[in-house]
Amino acid sequence: MLAATANGGNGGGATNSGTAGDSGDATLGMGTGTVSGTSASGTVTVTANANGGDGGAATGTANGAAGSATSSLTKDVTAEVTKPSALFVDTNATGGNGGTRNAAMGTAVAGATGTAESAAINDGGTARAQTDARGGPGGQGQNGASGGAGGDAFSTAVASTSGDGNTVDVDGFAGFGSQGNGGAVSQGVAGQSVGGAGGNATSSSTGTASGNSFVDVDDDSRGGIGGSVNSGSGTGGAGGNATSSASGSNPGTATNTVAVRSQSIGGAGRGAGESGGAGGDATSTATGTGGAFLDVDALATGGNGGAGNDDASTGLGGNAVATATATGTSGSAAASAFSGTTVSKASRTTAASISVPSSVSADAMRSCLRPQAMMDVNHCRRKWSWRKQTGVGWQSSCRYQGGFHGSVYSASRQAIPDLA
Repeated sequence: MLAATANGGNGGGATNSGTAGDSGDATLGMGTGTVSGTSASGTVTVTANANGGDGGAATGTANGAAGSATSSLTKDVTAEVTKPSALFVDTNATGGNGGTRNAAMGTAVAGATGTAESAAINDGGTARAQTDARGGPGGQGQNGASGGAGGDAFSTAVASTSGDGNTVDVDGFAGFGSQGNGGAVSQGVAGQSVGGAGGNATSSSTGTASGNSFVDVDDDSRGGIGGSVNSGSGTGGAGGNATSSASGSNPGTATNTVAVRSQSIGGAGRGAGESGGAGGDATSTATGTGGAFLDVDALATGGNGGAGNDDASTGLGGNAVATATATGTSGSAAASAFSGTTVSKASRTTAASISVPSSVSADAMRSCLRPQAMMDVNHCRRKWSWRKQTGVGWQSSCRYQGGFHGSVYSASRQAIPDLA
């Protein structure tokens, strides 16, 4: 196992006429090819961790910037004589925290960006790539100042194998938890103070097997929560957008699984004439290609509008779009989209669409199509399953379900067209 960690230094604070110090960036990368000390016939694990430094806090003066974090690692054993039976590449990156601003005006420091990139390429065994990218939270605004924006998160995970029986496993994550959220506001001033926007999350995961091997790809992105106004008056920060994509393929008879999820949420506002932040938009795209059974699932959940406290209005919920595409001899493709809740019932876009092999999609697909974009529907789900039956042709079924504010309607169709 080879592991490395890089930590950026924290920026210093400042009061009145001084200027807070910038923090250090953290960058850790290993290029494509043999990483020294990792050539082995057993399990090879390579890990890289990067943590950006925190920005300096300030009272009545300029803040220091938070440090970004980048962790990038590629391990390709194609040119190595000794092949590992299992290869695991793991990268983790966390952007630095934004510094607090205590002043009558201005905006606290934004959280810094976190970027994680993993690539595992093994032509002699299994391959697994994993990422965890997190933006730093925005600094808090106090006594009139606005909160800082949350840092964005970027993730890219790729794994591939050659030969039969060499599993591909990919897990990509870009998001937050307590990281990447917009900075909150305390003792805010009406018409001036705003919570920091949540950071955006973008993640992509790809798994490829050139032989008859199991492929499992899971990608997850989660937009940051907008900063709330905890005391005084002000407007809540908007939730960050979440974009997730996953793709898996193999030419053989092994199962190919692709799952994608994304979600985001807005912050809370406080005070008459103010409002909660808007929920972030969520977009999920899942694609699977194989010679046998496929299971492709895309889920998108828009962020809820921020709550309105003390007579403030509620923010709009975020839009949601999910797309699932499957190409194989049998399996299922499912897309589910849930727009964020909106007390005002303003129109949000909710779209779920599926695409399957053209050879089986003629009459069966026409029998269960529904609009892909519905402005007054806050959730919809489309799933189509199909399989080949000897002497019958293709058997398929499609189910659609949608609803808005408690009113649920659904439709299902089954068709067995003679397409053998």
